[in-house]
Amino acid sequence: TSHHRLVSDMLKALSDVLDKVRTLPPEQQAKAASVLADFLDHSRPDFVLDDDERALLEEGLADIDAGRIVPDDEMAEFVKRLTQ
Repeated sequence: TSHHRLVSDMLKALSDVLDKVRTLPPEQQAKAASVLADFLDHSRPDFVLDDDERALLEEGLADIDAGRIVPDDEMAEFVKRLTQ
């Protein structure tokens, strides 16, 4: 599913970054580790999806994967009508 692909892509990106960090001198590796640790210490989920919300999100991602999307000009017109 799209969710699994997204997780796989994120794990690959994280692995690639860590591979780059491993090539740095020790003091720069320590700084990178400190920055990441600080980020993790101060980050928290902005929101948590319940099962229904997760299902809707996965349905939307599947629609995107299948090419079932609203053209940009139609979406812009829709947003314009909502904000007038």
